[in-house]
Amino acid sequence: MENSQLQIFKQSIASVTDADALVAALQTERQTSIRINPKKMGAPALPRIPWNQYGFYLENRPLFTLDPLFHAGAYYVQEASSMFLEQIISPLATRPLKVLDVCAAPGGKSTLTISLLPEGSLFVIAGGGKLNPADCDTAAFSDIFIGLEPPPCKKTPYAEVKELLF
Repeated sequence: MENSQLQIFKQSIASVTDADALVAALQTERQTSIRINPKKMGAPALPRIPWNQYGFYLENRPLFTLDPLFHAGAYYVQEASSMFLEQIISPLATRPLKVLDVCAAPGGKSTLTISLLPEGSLFVIAGGGKLNPADCDTAAFSDIFIGLEPPPCKKTPYAEVKELLF
C-alpha cells in the first residue's frame, strides 16, 4: 500500500481501532495453528492456544497433505481465532443440544463444536458441508447429518433444531 493510501486507511479506521497496531499485525507473518483430536494423538510439545484445550501453534507450516496423521483425522488445521468458539459452546454443553450449522465450509468450527457436545446431542450441517469423516469421530454421539437430506433411515432433523444456530 502506498504511503498516502496507508494514511487514508488509518484515518478511516482510527475511530474504531488502533490503526497502527492493526497495520503492524497485518504485516507480520501469520502463525499456523492446529487443533488435535485427543482420541487419536497426545498433546504435542508446542505452544498452546490459551482459549482452546486442544489448540496448538506450529513453529512453521508443514506440507500437511504429506502427513498421514492429518489424513487420519489426528489434527485439524484451524486458525487460532476460530478456536475461540470453545469458550462459547462449552458453557452451553451441560446437556444435550440441538445445533444447526449453516456455515459449514470447510468444517473446522463444525468439528470443534461436535467435539464439545455431550452424548445425545443432534448436530445438523445444512447445505452439504465438507467434513472429513475421520474428523467427526471426536463426537460422543451418532446424530450428525451432513447435507440437505438426512440418511433414509433417519427422519428429517431440521424441525428439531431450535437451540443453537450458527
